[in-house]
Amino acid sequence: CIELNVVIPVSSPTPPPGFIFISNPFLPGSQQHWVRQCLKNYPQKPNVCNLDMHMAPTETQDIWGRSADALRKTGSRVREPKTLLEKLRWVTLGYHYNWDTKTYSADHYTLFPSDLHSISLHVAAACRFPGFNAEAGILNYYRSDSSLGIHVDESELDHTRPLLSFR
Repeated sequence: CIELNVVIPVSSPTPPPGFIFISNPFLPGSQQHWVRQCLKNYPQKPNVCNLDMHMAPTETQDIWGRSADALRKTGSRVREPKTLLEKLRWVTLGYHYNWDTKTYSADHYTLFPSDLHSISLHVAAACRFPGFNAEAGILNYYRSDSSLGIHVDESELDHTRPLLSFR
């Protein structure tokens, strides 16, 4: 996986069944690529984000560019989110997720990012799921004072395929 800048050390603890943990599959320096993708590129239109419910699509274009100067000035103190990037909570890719119905819509689709598809294919293959085809993704954004709540992912149509989570 050198062309993707990933190394895949796989381990699988006893509980729970089916859970596989991969500790940092990224080679040095490639984390910057994924951070840039998640903060600058993936939130771009035509992808869908939580801000779309509150403002026009033109106002949520270039979230990074509209936020970068203000973020440089703030330092590390905790404060209320003011920039678009600080207010960003999620972005959906590929088949977009409907948060009200808890379903993915075949009618609401944008092209899934090729780099994310490639790394998903390689990680899934290392976990013994060859030929995995990533078609949908949800990027969650957390502030330092927030966390992921307990939940169950039940919206996938095929529960025999892997659900990949990169943190």
